[in-house]
Amino acid sequence: MNIKYFAKNQDKRFGWMHLRGLAELPFIRRSYAWVFVIPIIAKALSQIDESFIKITLFDYQFRVPTELPFSWSILYFSGLCFLIAYIIYLWRAPGLIKDHKTIESFFAEQKSFRHLVDYAVEIEGPFEMGFWQVQLDREGDSREEHKLHEMYWRLRDKGDLRHSAARWACGLLLYLGLVMISWLIMQNTYYVATSLRIT
Repeated sequence: MNIKYFAKNQDKRFGWMHLRGLAELPFIRRSYAWVFVIPIIAKALSQIDESFIKITLFDYQFRVPTELPFSWSILYFSGLCFLIAYIIYLWRAPGLIKDHKTIESFFAEQKSFRHLVDYAVEIEGPFEMGFWQVQLDREGDSREEHKLHEMYWRLRDKGDLRHSAARWACGLLLYLGLVMISWLIMQNTYYVATSLRIT
């Protein structure tokens, strides 16, 4: 019983709605740029023969290493994890989940039963097309809230757990990227704390 409960909770943790929430975090969305910017900087630094370059600013001279810092490598690979995860999300997440974060947004766009049928065919597969065609013939463009509510939540819950392999790949990449960022933050925090203690 406990094993089943744990497995069910873990599956929900890797549901598309949860993954969408992670993928839409502002710092994750901005991290995609690292994948493109860091290689350009690395390429530019590789053209410099010396291991240090000297920069003078207000009579002070600084020595800047021309090797790519290890922390930048972590930023690059975390950004790559986030980017691949987002591509998987765009590719495999059901349209209902990508288009509507809440049922309120569905109603705000004045969508009807017909739109839910389109989402249903995507989520439940073409083999259910006959059943949904009968429902569509019966309901047409109905916007009766109680019917739309019932069908929306049924499809949302079912779609949330569709494409298990893609969901888990997307989730693992997102969490791997978060672990890298967390490790980098802790490392830098430790460095700053030890520096302050020394001074």
